[in-house]
Amino acid sequence: EERGHLPPLGMIQLAAVALEAGYSCAVIDPLVMNLSKDGVLARIEELQPKVIGINALTPTFGKSVDIAKAIRAKFPDVLLLIGGTKPTLTPNDILADNPYFDMAIIGEGEATLVELLAHFKKHNFNRTKIMAASSELAPILGLVYRTKEHPGGTYSGKRPFVDLDTLPLPARHLLPIHKYIPLPIQSKRLPVVHMMVSRGCPYNCSFCCTPFTWGRDVRFRSPEKVVEEIKHVMEKYGAREISFWDDTFTANKEWLTKLCNLIHDQKLDIIWSCFGRVNNMTPELAATMKKGGCWEIFFGIESVNQDSLNVIRKGLTPDMVRKAVQYTQDAGIEVRGLFMLGLPKETPETAQRTIDFAKELNVDYAQFTVTTPHKGTDLYAVARQYGMFVEEDEVKWSQNEAVFVPAGYKDQKELQNTVRHAYRSFYLRPSYILGRLKKIKNKDDLKQYMDGFRLLLPFVTQSMKGSQRAGKHVIAQPMDAPAN
Repeated sequence: EERGHLPPLGMIQLAAVALEAGYSCAVIDPLVMNLSKDGVLARIEELQPKVIGINALTPTFGKSVDIAKAIRAKFPDVLLLIGGTKPTLTPNDILADNPYFDMAIIGEGEATLVELLAHFKKHNFNRTKIMAASSELAPILGLVYRTKEHPGGTYSGKRPFVDLDTLPLPARHLLPIHKYIPLPIQSKRLPVVHMMVSRGCPYNCSFCCTPFTWGRDVRFRSPEKVVEEIKHVMEKYGAREISFWDDTFTANKEWLTKLCNLIHDQKLDIIWSCFGRVNNMTPELAATMKKGGCWEIFFGIESVNQDSLNVIRKGLTPDMVRKAVQYTQDAGIEVRGLFMLGLPKETPETAQRTIDFAKELNVDYAQFTVTTPHKGTDLYAVARQYGMFVEEDEVKWSQNEAVFVPAGYKDQKELQNTVRHAYRSFYLRPSYILGRLKKIKNKDDLKQYMDGFRLLLPFVTQSMKGSQRAGKHVIAQPMDAPAN
Protein backbone atom coordinates (compact mmCIF):
# COMPACT_ATOMS: atom_id res chain seq x y z
CA GLU A 1 0.00 0.00 0.00
CA GLU A 2 1.21 3.51 -0.80
CA ARG A 3 1.30 5.83 2.17
CA GLY A 4 1.64 9.54 2.74
CA HIS A 5 -1.12 11.00 0.58
CA LEU A 6 -3.06 13.84 2.17
CA PRO A 7 -6.77 13.97 1.32
CA PRO A 8 -7.82 17.16 -0.52
CA LEU A 9 -9.42 18.70 2.54
CA GLY A 10 -10.24 21.93 0.75
CA MET A 11 -11.99 20.13 -2.08
CA ILE A 12 -14.18 18.00 0.16
CA GLN A 13 -15.14 21.10 2.15
CA LEU A 14 -16.19 22.80 -1.09
CA ALA A 15 -18.06 19.66 -2.08
CA ALA A 16 -19.88 19.72 1.26
CA VAL A 17 -21.21 23.25 0.74
CA ALA A 18 -22.23 22.40 -2.84
CA LEU A 19 -24.12 19.35 -1.62
CA GLU A 20 -25.76 21.39 1.13
CA ALA A 21 -26.90 23.88 -1.52
CA GLY A 22 -28.61 21.08 -3.44
CA TYR A 23 -26.09 20.25 -6.19
CA SER A 24 -24.76 16.80 -6.99
CA CYS A 25 -21.02 16.51 -6.58
CA ALA A 26 -18.07 14.14 -7.00
CA VAL A 27 -14.38 14.42 -6.13
CA ILE A 28 -11.57 12.82 -8.13
CA ASP A 29 -8.14 12.32 -6.55
CA PRO A 30 -6.03 10.69 -9.28
CA LEU A 31 -3.15 9.79 -6.95
CA VAL A 32 -5.14 7.77 -4.44
CA MET A 33 -7.61 6.46 -7.02
CA ASN A 34 -4.65 5.41 -9.20
CA LEU A 35 -6.03 7.14 -12.28
CA SER A 36 -3.98 8.13 -15.30
CA LYS A 37 -4.92 11.19 -17.32
CA ASP A 38 -7.05 8.98 -19.54
CA GLY A 39 -8.60 7.46 -16.44
CA VAL A 40 -9.57 10.90 -15.17
CA LEU A 41 -11.12 11.78 -18.53
CA ALA A 42 -13.03 8.49 -18.53
CA ARG A 43 -14.38 9.23 -15.06
CA ILE A 44 -15.49 12.70 -16.20
CA GLU A 45 -17.18 11.12 -19.23
CA GLU A 46 -19.08 8.86 -16.85
CA LEU A 47 -20.13 11.70 -14.53
CA GLN A 48 -21.05 14.24 -17.27
CA PRO A 49 -20.57 17.29 -15.03
CA LYS A 50 -21.53 20.83 -15.96
CA VAL A 51 -18.76 22.36 -13.83
CA ILE A 52 -15.26 21.08 -13.04
CA GLY A 53 -13.00 22.66 -10.44
CA ILE A 54 -9.27 21.97 -10.27
CA ASN A 55 -7.30 22.65 -7.11
CA ALA A 56 -3.81 23.98 -7.84
CA LEU A 57 -1.02 23.99 -5.30
CA THR A 58 2.15 25.69 -6.43
CA PRO A 59 4.30 22.52 -6.55
CA THR A 60 1.66 20.67 -8.60
CA PHE A 61 0.58 23.49 -10.88
CA GLY A 62 2.15 21.92 -13.97
CA LYS A 63 -0.02 18.84 -13.56
CA SER A 64 -3.09 21.01 -13.03
CA VAL A 65 -2.45 22.80 -16.32
CA ASP A 66 -1.80 19.51 -18.10
CA ILE A 67 -5.11 17.96 -17.06
CA ALA A 68 -6.95 21.23 -17.78
CA LYS A 69 -5.71 21.15 -21.38
CA ALA A 70 -6.99 17.60 -21.77
CA ILE A 71 -10.37 18.41 -20.19
CA ARG A 72 -10.87 21.48 -22.36
CA ALA A 73 -10.05 19.51 -25.52
CA LYS A 74 -12.47 16.68 -24.74
CA PHE A 75 -15.23 18.59 -22.92
CA PRO A 76 -15.44 22.04 -24.57
CA ASP A 77 -18.84 22.84 -23.03
CA VAL A 78 -17.89 22.31 -19.38
CA LEU A 79 -17.28 25.34 -17.14
CA LEU A 80 -13.69 24.87 -15.95
CA LEU A 81 -12.62 26.54 -12.71
CA ILE A 82 -9.29 26.74 -10.94
CA GLY A 83 -8.83 27.45 -7.25
CA GLY A 84 -6.31 26.97 -4.49
CA THR A 85 -3.00 28.47 -3.52
CA LYS A 86 -1.54 29.05 -6.96
CA PRO A 87 -4.31 31.31 -8.36
CA THR A 88 -4.58 33.06 -5.00
CA LEU A 89 -0.89 33.96 -5.11
CA THR A 90 -0.97 35.08 -8.75
CA PRO A 91 -4.56 36.19 -9.48
CA ASN A 92 -3.54 38.65 -12.19
CA ASP A 93 -1.73 36.05 -14.28
CA ILE A 94 -3.74 32.90 -13.89
CA LEU A 95 -6.29 33.31 -16.71
CA ALA A 96 -4.04 35.38 -18.96
CA ASP A 97 -1.40 32.63 -18.98
CA ASN A 98 -3.80 29.67 -19.01
CA PRO A 99 -6.64 29.94 -21.54
CA TYR A 100 -8.04 26.51 -20.63
CA PHE A 101 -9.61 27.88 -17.43
CA ASP A 102 -12.81 29.93 -17.60
CA MET A 103 -12.63 31.42 -14.11
CA ALA A 104 -10.51 31.34 -10.97
CA ILE A 105 -11.72 31.32 -7.38
CA ILE A 106 -9.39 33.36 -5.19
CA GLY A 107 -8.83 32.70 -1.49
CA GLU A 108 -11.53 31.06 0.59
CA GLY A 109 -13.91 29.52 -1.91
CA GLU A 110 -17.05 28.17 -0.23
CA ALA A 111 -19.38 31.16 -0.54
CA THR A 112 -17.97 32.14 -3.94
CA LEU A 113 -18.61 28.66 -5.32
CA VAL A 114 -22.21 28.51 -4.10
CA GLU A 115 -23.02 31.96 -5.53
CA LEU A 116 -21.36 31.06 -8.83
CA LEU A 117 -23.31 27.80 -9.11
CA ALA A 118 -26.58 29.63 -8.43
CA HIS A 119 -25.74 32.14 -11.16
CA PHE A 120 -24.77 29.36 -13.57
CA LYS A 121 -28.06 27.59 -12.83
CA LYS A 122 -29.94 30.75 -13.89
CA HIS A 123 -28.25 30.36 -17.27
CA ASN A 124 -29.35 26.69 -17.47
CA PHE A 125 -25.74 25.55 -16.89
CA ASN A 126 -24.86 26.78 -20.35
CA ARG A 127 -21.20 27.79 -20.53
CA THR A 128 -21.64 29.90 -23.66
CA LYS A 129 -24.40 31.95 -22.04
CA ILE A 130 -22.60 32.59 -18.77
CA MET A 131 -19.39 33.56 -20.56
CA ALA A 132 -21.30 35.92 -22.88
CA ALA A 133 -22.90 37.58 -19.85
CA SER A 134 -19.66 37.79 -17.87
CA SER A 135 -20.40 41.35 -16.71
CA GLU A 136 -23.07 39.85 -14.46
CA LEU A 137 -20.34 38.09 -12.46
CA ALA A 138 -19.03 41.29 -10.89
CA PRO A 139 -21.12 40.98 -7.67
CA ILE A 140 -19.68 37.51 -6.97
CA LEU A 141 -16.71 38.37 -4.79
CA GLY A 142 -13.60 36.22 -4.83
CA LEU A 143 -13.75 35.53 -8.57
CA VAL A 144 -11.46 36.23 -11.53
CA TYR A 145 -13.41 36.07 -14.80
CA ARG A 146 -12.91 37.05 -18.44
CA THR A 147 -14.60 39.98 -20.17
CA LYS A 148 -14.33 41.32 -23.71
CA GLU A 149 -12.45 44.32 -22.34
CA HIS A 150 -10.19 42.17 -20.16
CA PRO A 151 -9.78 38.69 -21.68
CA GLY A 152 -6.91 38.07 -19.26
CA GLY A 153 -9.30 38.35 -16.34
CA THR A 154 -11.02 40.81 -14.02
CA TYR A 155 -10.98 40.38 -10.24
CA SER A 156 -14.34 40.96 -8.57
CA GLY A 157 -12.79 41.78 -5.21
CA LYS A 158 -11.94 40.13 -1.91
CA ARG A 159 -14.63 38.19 -0.12
CA PRO A 160 -15.08 38.42 3.67
CA PHE A 161 -13.91 35.34 5.53
CA VAL A 162 -16.43 32.72 6.59
CA ASP A 163 -17.41 31.71 10.13
CA LEU A 164 -16.03 28.16 10.27
CA ASP A 165 -18.79 26.97 12.61
CA THR A 166 -21.32 27.60 9.81
CA LEU A 167 -19.67 25.11 7.44
CA PRO A 168 -20.94 21.54 7.10
CA LEU A 169 -18.62 18.64 7.82
CA PRO A 170 -16.26 17.88 4.90
CA ALA A 171 -17.75 15.40 2.39
CA ARG A 172 -15.32 12.60 3.22
CA HIS A 173 -17.76 10.04 1.82
CA LEU A 174 -16.84 11.23 -1.70
CA LEU A 175 -13.31 9.83 -1.26
CA PRO A 176 -11.85 6.39 -0.49
CA ILE A 177 -10.92 7.70 2.95
CA HIS A 178 -9.40 4.37 4.04
CA LYS A 179 -6.63 4.83 1.46
CA TYR A 180 -5.25 8.02 3.05
CA ILE A 181 -2.74 6.32 5.30
CA PRO A 182 -0.09 8.61 6.81
CA LEU A 183 3.61 7.83 6.69
CA PRO A 184 4.86 5.55 9.48
CA ILE A 185 6.61 8.49 11.16
CA GLN A 186 3.35 10.48 11.09
CA SER A 187 1.02 8.06 12.83
CA LYS A 188 0.84 5.59 15.70
CA ARG A 189 -2.64 4.07 15.44
CA LEU A 190 -4.61 3.26 12.32
CA PRO A 191 -7.12 4.23 11.03
CA VAL A 192 -6.08 7.89 10.94
CA VAL A 193 -8.42 10.66 9.74
CA HIS A 194 -7.10 14.06 8.64
CA MET A 195 -8.80 17.24 9.82
CA MET A 196 -8.47 21.03 9.63
CA VAL A 197 -10.37 23.07 12.20
CA SER A 198 -8.86 26.53 11.78
CA ARG A 199 -7.73 28.95 9.10
CA GLY A 200 -5.22 31.78 9.07
CA CYS A 201 -1.81 32.51 10.56
CA PRO A 202 -0.75 35.59 12.55
CA TYR A 203 2.92 35.27 11.66
CA ASN A 204 4.88 36.82 8.84
CA CYS A 205 7.12 34.12 7.32
CA SER A 206 8.13 35.30 3.87
CA PHE A 207 7.92 31.85 2.25
CA CYS A 208 4.36 31.13 3.35
CA CYS A 209 1.14 31.61 1.42
CA THR A 210 -1.36 31.10 4.25
CA PRO A 211 -1.99 34.82 4.96
CA PHE A 212 -2.78 35.35 1.26
CA THR A 213 -5.40 32.59 1.32
CA TRP A 214 -6.87 32.74 4.81
CA GLY A 215 -5.63 35.95 6.39
CA ARG A 216 -3.55 36.77 9.45
CA ASP A 217 -6.35 36.48 12.00
CA VAL A 218 -6.65 32.85 13.05
CA ARG A 219 -10.23 31.59 13.02
CA PHE A 220 -11.05 28.40 14.89
CA ARG A 221 -14.11 26.24 14.90
CA SER A 222 -15.47 26.05 18.41
CA PRO A 223 -14.00 23.26 20.56
CA GLU A 224 -17.48 21.76 20.84
CA LYS A 225 -17.79 21.56 17.03
CA VAL A 226 -14.34 19.99 16.76
CA VAL A 227 -15.27 17.32 19.29
CA GLU A 228 -18.47 16.64 17.32
CA GLU A 229 -16.39 16.04 14.19
CA ILE A 230 -13.96 13.81 16.07
CA LYS A 231 -16.87 11.70 17.34
CA HIS A 232 -18.29 11.59 13.81
CA VAL A 233 -15.11 10.22 12.23
CA MET A 234 -14.65 7.76 15.09
CA GLU A 235 -18.14 6.36 14.52
CA LYS A 236 -18.24 6.51 10.70
CA TYR A 237 -14.63 5.70 9.80
CA GLY A 238 -13.38 3.94 12.92
CA ALA A 239 -10.78 6.66 13.52
CA ARG A 240 -8.34 5.93 16.32
CA GLU A 241 -6.10 8.90 15.54
CA ILE A 242 -6.56 12.41 14.14
CA SER A 243 -3.93 14.19 12.04
CA PHE A 244 -4.58 17.94 12.35
CA TRP A 245 -3.20 19.89 9.38
CA ASP A 246 -3.91 23.38 10.68
CA ASP A 247 -1.15 25.94 10.14
CA THR A 248 -1.01 27.16 13.73
CA PHE A 249 -2.88 24.73 15.93
CA THR A 250 -1.23 26.16 19.05
CA ALA A 251 -1.90 29.84 18.29
CA ASN A 252 -4.80 30.21 20.77
CA LYS A 253 -3.92 28.62 24.10
CA GLU A 254 -7.36 29.19 25.62
CA TRP A 255 -9.07 27.48 22.66
CA LEU A 256 -6.60 24.58 22.68
CA THR A 257 -6.87 24.09 26.43
CA LYS A 258 -10.66 23.88 26.20
CA LEU A 259 -10.44 21.39 23.32
CA CYS A 260 -7.99 19.16 25.21
CA ASN A 261 -10.13 19.26 28.34
CA LEU A 262 -13.24 18.28 26.37
CA ILE A 263 -11.47 15.32 24.77
CA HIS A 264 -10.13 14.22 28.15
CA ASP A 265 -13.34 14.76 30.11
CA GLN A 266 -15.44 12.91 27.54
CA LYS A 267 -12.93 10.03 27.63
CA LEU A 268 -12.57 9.88 23.86
CA ASP A 269 -10.25 7.05 22.84
CA ILE A 270 -8.37 9.14 20.33
CA ILE A 271 -4.80 10.38 19.90
CA TRP A 272 -3.65 13.15 17.59
CA SER A 273 -0.78 15.10 16.06
CA CYS A 274 -0.59 18.72 14.96
CA PHE A 275 1.60 21.59 13.74
CA GLY A 276 2.79 23.95 16.45
CA ARG A 277 4.82 27.11 16.75
CA VAL A 278 7.72 27.05 19.19
CA ASN A 279 7.00 30.46 20.72
CA ASN A 280 3.50 29.27 21.69
CA MET A 281 4.76 26.39 23.82
CA THR A 282 4.87 26.39 27.60
CA PRO A 283 5.28 23.46 30.01
CA GLU A 284 1.64 23.89 31.05
CA LEU A 285 0.32 23.84 27.47
CA ALA A 286 2.42 20.81 26.57
CA ALA A 287 1.08 18.92 29.59
CA THR A 288 -2.49 19.86 28.70
CA MET A 289 -2.02 18.72 25.10
CA LYS A 290 -0.60 15.40 26.27
CA LYS A 291 -3.59 14.92 28.57
CA GLY A 292 -5.89 15.64 25.63
CA GLY A 293 -4.34 12.94 23.45
CA CYS A 294 -1.50 14.69 21.58
CA TRP A 295 1.39 12.35 20.78
CA GLU A 296 3.39 14.36 18.19
CA ILE A 297 3.94 18.03 17.29
CA PHE A 298 5.51 19.31 14.07
CA PHE A 299 7.64 22.41 14.64
CA GLY A 300 8.86 24.60 11.78
CA ILE A 301 12.40 25.25 13.01
CA GLU A 302 13.83 25.95 9.55
CA SER A 303 17.42 26.96 10.42
CA VAL A 304 19.88 27.82 13.18
CA ASN A 305 21.43 30.55 11.00
CA GLN A 306 20.01 33.82 12.35
CA ASP A 307 20.78 35.72 9.14
CA SER A 308 18.65 33.26 7.16
CA LEU A 309 15.89 33.35 9.78
CA ASN A 310 15.81 37.13 9.54
CA VAL A 311 15.43 37.04 5.74
CA ILE A 312 12.43 34.70 5.99
CA ARG A 313 11.04 36.70 8.95
CA LYS A 314 10.65 33.62 11.08
CA GLY A 315 10.71 35.52 14.35
CA LEU A 316 12.48 32.74 16.26
CA THR A 317 15.80 32.24 17.98
CA PRO A 318 17.63 28.95 18.62
CA ASP A 319 17.06 29.37 22.36
CA MET A 320 13.31 29.62 21.85
CA VAL A 321 13.46 26.39 19.84
CA ARG A 322 15.47 24.57 22.50
CA LYS A 323 12.98 25.47 25.22
CA ALA A 324 9.92 24.47 23.18
CA VAL A 325 11.38 21.11 22.19
CA GLN A 326 12.34 20.45 25.81
CA TYR A 327 8.87 21.38 27.12
CA THR A 328 7.24 19.14 24.52
CA GLN A 329 9.42 16.09 25.05
CA ASP A 330 9.28 16.46 28.84
CA ALA A 331 5.48 16.18 28.54
CA GLY A 332 5.88 12.88 26.68
CA ILE A 333 5.05 14.28 23.23
CA GLU A 334 7.28 13.43 20.26
CA VAL A 335 8.73 16.26 18.17
CA ARG A 336 9.12 16.33 14.42
CA GLY A 337 11.48 19.13 13.41
CA LEU A 338 10.98 20.74 10.01
CA PHE A 339 14.12 22.30 8.53
CA MET A 340 14.65 24.26 5.31
CA LEU A 341 17.98 23.95 3.49
CA GLY A 342 19.03 26.32 0.72
CA LEU A 343 17.70 29.44 2.42
CA PRO A 344 19.02 32.88 1.48
CA LYS A 345 22.39 33.65 3.14
CA GLU A 346 23.04 29.95 3.68
CA THR A 347 26.29 28.20 2.84
CA PRO A 348 27.23 24.52 3.18
CA GLU A 349 28.92 25.48 6.44
CA THR A 350 25.85 27.15 7.95
CA ALA A 351 23.71 24.30 6.64
CA GLN A 352 25.94 21.93 8.60
CA ARG A 353 25.27 23.99 11.72
CA THR A 354 21.53 23.53 11.12
CA ILE A 355 22.03 19.77 10.75
CA ASP A 356 24.08 19.73 13.96
CA PHE A 357 21.33 21.76 15.65
CA ALA A 358 18.76 19.13 14.69
CA LYS A 359 20.98 16.52 16.33
CA GLU A 360 21.56 18.68 19.40
CA LEU A 361 17.81 19.10 19.85
CA ASN A 362 17.43 15.35 19.51
CA VAL A 363 14.05 15.73 17.84
CA ASP A 364 12.33 12.42 17.28
CA TYR A 365 12.19 12.96 13.51
CA ALA A 366 13.78 15.55 11.26
CA GLN A 367 12.55 16.61 7.84
CA PHE A 368 14.94 18.53 5.59
CA THR A 369 13.15 20.36 2.78
CA VAL A 370 14.83 22.16 -0.10
CA THR A 371 13.73 25.81 -0.15
CA THR A 372 11.51 26.85 -3.07
CA PRO A 373 10.56 30.56 -3.19
CA HIS A 374 7.19 30.32 -4.93
CA LYS A 375 5.97 33.09 -7.17
CA GLY A 376 3.66 35.45 -5.33
CA THR A 377 5.31 35.02 -1.93
CA ASP A 378 7.46 37.68 -0.33
CA LEU A 379 10.44 35.35 -0.47
CA TYR A 380 10.17 35.10 -4.25
CA ALA A 381 10.24 38.89 -4.52
CA VAL A 382 13.67 39.10 -2.85
CA ALA A 383 15.20 35.73 -3.73
CA ARG A 384 17.38 36.99 -6.58
CA GLN A 385 19.19 39.29 -4.16
CA TYR A 386 20.55 36.19 -2.45
CA GLY A 387 21.11 33.67 -5.22
CA MET A 388 19.81 32.41 -8.55
CA PHE A 389 17.03 30.28 -9.99
CA VAL A 390 18.40 27.34 -11.95
CA GLU A 391 14.93 26.67 -13.37
CA GLU A 392 12.75 29.66 -14.26
CA ASP A 393 9.70 27.73 -15.47
CA GLU A 394 7.55 27.36 -12.37
CA VAL A 395 5.51 24.60 -14.02
CA LYS A 396 8.61 22.39 -13.78
CA TRP A 397 9.25 23.09 -10.10
CA SER A 398 8.93 20.44 -7.42
CA GLN A 399 9.97 20.26 -3.79
CA ASN A 400 12.42 17.43 -4.53
CA GLU A 401 14.92 19.30 -6.66
CA ALA A 402 16.54 22.62 -5.87
CA VAL A 403 15.33 25.34 -8.23
CA PHE A 404 16.83 28.18 -6.19
CA VAL A 405 20.52 28.08 -5.25
CA PRO A 406 21.83 30.60 -2.68
CA ALA A 407 25.00 32.46 -3.56
CA GLY A 408 26.89 30.56 -0.86
CA TYR A 409 26.64 27.28 -2.83
CA LYS A 410 28.69 26.34 -5.87
CA ASP A 411 25.75 24.88 -7.77
CA GLN A 412 22.50 22.92 -7.59
CA LYS A 413 24.31 19.62 -7.10
CA GLU A 414 26.10 20.85 -3.99
CA LEU A 415 22.78 21.92 -2.43
CA GLN A 416 21.05 18.66 -3.24
CA ASN A 417 23.98 16.71 -1.84
CA THR A 418 23.67 18.77 1.34
CA VAL A 419 20.06 17.66 1.74
CA ARG A 420 21.08 14.04 1.23
CA HIS A 421 23.90 14.46 3.73
CA ALA A 422 21.44 15.91 6.26
CA TYR A 423 19.32 12.76 6.23
CA ARG A 424 22.35 10.49 6.46
CA SER A 425 23.93 12.52 9.23
CA PHE A 426 20.77 12.70 11.34
CA TYR A 427 19.31 9.22 10.96
CA LEU A 428 22.43 7.04 10.82
CA ARG A 429 23.76 8.16 14.21
CA PRO A 430 24.24 5.17 16.52
CA SER A 431 22.76 7.22 19.38
CA TYR A 432 19.62 7.95 17.34
CA ILE A 433 19.17 4.32 16.31
CA LEU A 434 19.69 3.13 19.88
CA GLY A 435 17.20 5.72 21.15
CA ARG A 436 14.57 4.51 18.71
CA LEU A 437 15.15 0.88 19.69
CA LYS A 438 14.68 1.74 23.36
CA LYS A 439 11.25 3.20 22.57
CA ILE A 440 9.93 -0.07 21.12
CA LYS A 441 7.38 -1.41 23.59
CA ASN A 442 5.25 -3.71 21.43
CA LYS A 443 4.91 -5.17 17.94
CA ASP A 444 3.05 -2.10 16.70
CA ASP A 445 6.01 0.09 17.66
CA LEU A 446 8.37 -2.33 15.94
CA LYS A 447 6.31 -2.25 12.73
CA GLN A 448 6.15 1.54 12.82
CA TYR A 449 9.92 1.89 13.06
CA MET A 450 10.62 -0.78 10.47
CA ASP A 451 8.25 0.89 8.01
CA GLY A 452 9.82 4.26 8.78
CA PHE A 453 13.32 2.90 8.20
CA ARG A 454 12.33 1.50 4.81
CA LEU A 455 10.82 4.87 3.91
CA LEU A 456 13.99 6.79 4.79
CA LEU A 457 16.42 4.28 3.29
CA PRO A 458 16.54 5.89 -0.19
CA PHE A 459 17.61 9.20 1.34
CA VAL A 460 20.56 7.73 3.15
CA THR A 461 21.74 5.36 0.43
CA GLN A 462 21.06 7.03 -2.93
CA SER A 463 21.36 10.36 -4.66
CA MET A 464 18.53 12.84 -4.26
CA LYS A 465 17.43 12.41 -7.86
CA GLY A 466 17.42 8.64 -7.62
CA SER A 467 15.25 8.64 -4.52
CA GLN A 468 12.51 11.06 -5.54
CA ARG A 469 9.88 8.43 -6.17
CA ALA A 470 10.43 6.45 -2.98
CA GLY A 471 10.70 9.46 -0.74
CA LYS A 472 8.50 12.04 -2.36
CA HIS A 473 6.24 12.40 0.67
CA VAL A 474 9.10 12.76 3.13
CA ILE A 475 10.75 15.88 1.78
CA ALA A 476 7.99 17.16 -0.48
CA GLN A 477 6.36 19.34 2.15
CA PRO A 478 4.84 22.00 -0.12
CA MET A 479 5.01 25.62 0.92
CA ASP A 480 1.22 25.50 0.82
CA ALA A 481 1.23 23.08 3.71
CA PRO A 482 1.74 24.11 7.32
CA ALA A 483 5.36 24.76 8.18
CA ASN A 484 5.30 26.92 11.26
